[in-house]
Amino acid sequence: VEIDDASIDAIGRWPWPRNVHATLLQRIAAARPRAVALDLVLSEPSPEPAHDRSLAEAIRAASPVVMPVVWRADGVRALAPLLPVPPLRDAAILGAAEAPVDEDGVQRHAFLRAGPADAPYPHLALALLRAGGEAVHPRVVAESAPAGAGDAPWLRDGRFLIRFAGAPGSVTSVSYVDVLRGTVAADRLAGQYVLVGLTAQGLGDTLATPVNMRHHAMPGVEVLAHTLYTLRSGDTIRAVPAAAWAAVSALAAFALVLAFARLGSRGALPLAVASVPVALAASWLALG
Repeated sequence: VEIDDASIDAIGRWPWPRNVHATLLQRIAAARPRAVALDLVLSEPSPEPAHDRSLAEAIRAASPVVMPVVWRADGVRALAPLLPVPPLRDAAILGAAEAPVDEDGVQRHAFLRAGPADAPYPHLALALLRAGGEAVHPRVVAESAPAGAGDAPWLRDGRFLIRFAGAPGSVTSVSYVDVLRGTVAADRLAGQYVLVGLTAQGLGDTLATPVNMRHHAMPGVEVLAHTLYTLRSGDTIRAVPAAAWAAVSALAAFALVLAFARLGSRGALPLAVASVPVALAASWLALG
């Protein structure tokens, strides 16, 4: 359920009063979904306390509903969880929402658990999966945290690679304002995992992913959908261990140098040129 540009135009500038979200959840709850993720950071009290109470009541009525816990810097390096306001956190199931990126700024992986070492939160997608009565598919391989990591004040455990099932825009979506107006048929939401989040331009909740290509960055709520898909389906990616990849690379280089020695200077150049498409073909087969 996209908080898209059409919804912003129709409802007004962001952020919206929380009783608007309460009405949306009432519409969604009437369709009887499997579980709902309200992927919004609502960590500050509403100017109208009654709106927080109204949203909390709607969350209980639409149960199960999961909401994100994000992190804030507490001092120079320490991290602290930033929770939804009390009426909402008491009504919803909480899950960790973070976007760990590689050195190139692209998100390829996530962690099953993250947060304070004594009480980490499940990933928001994992919390949603459990709320829907399902478990992580056995084919999903997650790396455990190093020994002793639990002694650190902050823990990230269960690293796994995300299978992005398509480019941005590939997840089935409906506009927030259409659900609010009741123009979305209930059978489109019935029995489904329903994720509510920001996709409107300029609201900043976007991430670089391996499948962006020529598209704009992927909205965070859509990354969450692909993460849920990975955990639920087992359509996962397995990284080649670093030692195995290093051994294959060293063996290939050794074989090429050995061939140079056998063929002499005349055969070295054609062999070197021929090795390029061979390397590309091997990479293509490995991706398969």
